[in-house]
Amino acid sequence: MNGDIRLWFRKTGPLRFTSHLDFMRYFGRVLKLSKLPVWYTQGFNQRMYFAFGQPLSLGMSGRREFCDLTLTQDVSRGEILSSLRKYNAQGFEVYDVTVPEMKLGEVAFGEYEALYLPQNASPQELFGKIRDILSLPEYLIQKKTKARGGFKTLDLMPYLATIEFSETPEGVRAHMILPCGSGRENVSPKLIFEAIRDFSGYSIFQQIERIGFYDAEKESFR
Repeated sequence: MNGDIRLWFRKTGPLRFTSHLDFMRYFGRVLKLSKLPVWYTQGFNQRMYFAFGQPLSLGMSGRREFCDLTLTQDVSRGEILSSLRKYNAQGFEVYDVTVPEMKLGEVAFGEYEALYLPQNASPQELFGKIRDILSLPEYLIQKKTKARGGFKTLDLMPYLATIEFSETPEGVRAHMILPCGSGRENVSPKLIFEAIRDFSGYSIFQQIERIGFYDAEKESFR
């Protein structure tokens, strides 16, 4: 493989509590130690070039994350994977490498699986509260904007209505596909969790994992 490649990896376990900036530093060190012929930017301050998809929020696992980079020499797929796996930390695994078929900017949706564990209520009670939310005509929140100190009003109901909720013996599971990406209305799973927590009034522990990406046509990102 030569030229542009896309690395697919998992970020789980202890690494889910690593900030995106710290994870980028770690990933850069892994690439350097691997001795792969990664392309560097030109100019006075040269640096290894690699670009991630949407950053993972702190505490969130990722099952199908990706990173784009460019190789300056031909290296086999097997060599790429074996070189990187030598330096896997606990919770980090590069499991595939492909040639990009879509551009990074085509990411339009993220797919997530969440488990909400109520600490002071039963799963049945929490599920009932969620059904109560879904019966509302709207659910308005104040969402932070990129402007410093800025907020705007957002109706979460169009997004809540698309989520598949199911009651389990331990809590409530949720499968959701939410908009993300540059130039779009990003709706984080954190906003969904906060809406459920605040409406219910319960203390809730959340486990969440991003499991994939889609383009604007809901085609799996590849």
